Amino acid sequence: MEPGDVLHRLETKESRMHQLSALLETMKHESAGTAEAMERTLHENDTLQRMNQQLTHDLQAAIDATEQHKTDHAKQIQEVMTVFTDERRELEKKFELYMQSRQAEFEAARVAHDDQIAKLSQDTMALQEKNRELSHQCESWQDQYGVCRTASDNLSALMRDQEATKGQHKAAMEALAATLQDVDTEKQELGKLLADAFHDLERCRAALLEANNNVTQLKMSLTQNDQSWTNTLTSLESQILESHAQQQLVKDALRVAEAALQVERSQKEELNAAMRTELQRYTDELDDVQTKHATSLAVVVAERNECQDRLSQVKERAKVTDKQLQALTLQFEDAMEGAKLTLAAKTADADKQRVVADRNLAEMNSQCIALAQDLAACQAARTDSEGKFTHLQQGCVKLSALVGIDSSSSVRIRY
Repeated sequence: MEPGDVLHRLETKESRMHQLSALLETMKHESAGTAEAMERTLHENDTLQRMNQQLTHDLQAAIDATEQHKTDHAKQIQEVMTVFTDERRELEKKFELYMQSRQAEFEAARVAHDDQIAKLSQDTMALQEKNRELSHQCESWQDQYGVCRTASDNLSALMRDQEATKGQHKAAMEALAATLQDVDTEKQELGKLLADAFHDLERCRAALLEANNNVTQLKMSLTQNDQSWTNTLTSLESQILESHAQQQLVKDALRVAEAALQVERSQKEELNAAMRTELQRYTDELDDVQTKHATSLAVVVAERNECQDRLSQVKERAKVTDKQLQALTLQFEDAMEGAKLTLAAKTADADKQRVVADRNLAEMNSQCIALAQDLAACQAARTDSEGKFTHLQQGCVKLSALVGIDSSSSVRIRY
């Protein structure tokens, strides 16, 4: 084997070694790029997982906040309705108590009025009875005492006046009965004023009783003497005049009672108007509160619907994100599997090529060692040959000198 061929083979092997080294570097770069891509994919996967966790946390927080808001708003509405219901019940209780108290007062006044009317009727009947007795007594006095005709005439005149007074009293009683009927129909209180009127009637009755006593005294005086009868008649006339005055006072009291009744009626009407106004205001406030409650409820329902829509959108987005994350995870897993397979294949090929390269390198090293040994042997043989040639040339020179042959004409032996 020539040295040039050996050098050519060495250069060829060196170039192949350089190519193998470049291939190994390329494979290292590709492996590093694959590892970086895997790291980036893992980082993106972690980022997507964190985003998914954050979105899930935000969604749960939004759901919790919505539920809390709904709970708080429901509590507020319940509290408002409770307060409103309590106020309404209190107002209804107050109104019922007021109506009951007014009804009780009216019933008490009506009972008192009925009692007073009954007493007045009894007093009227007693007065009528007394008048009848007085008429009978006067008639008996006319029969018994003819000498007292003039006095009897005067007594008849007085009786006529008393009848007229009785008619006036009856008319007053009818007017009072009509007034009492109006009072009973309108259900109004006349306790105090009617009590005053009844006190006046009591005084009138007392006056009539006193007149009856005076008539009795007159009867006794007539039985005794005419002078005492005349005095008794005079006293009776004065008592009748006082009775007329008392009846006039009763009429005045009745007029005052009617005026007071009219005032009380006006006050009742004003009170009813005020109560109707207050009831209307309360109804308006109730309607206003119901309107506000309906508006608030509509706003809350709208907010709840909006929150539900947003929650649905967030859920849809979360589902889409989850699907994308699952797709990316599947893609990443597929890419990882492919990268693992590719890396395993490339690693196996690289291992095989490295084994082949190591084997070729060992062979080339052994060949280089053999070539070096051959070259050393060649160099030693050449040195030995040159020494032998030099020794042979020196022998030739010595031989030529001995033989007498010129060295210049000798045959030159060339290596």
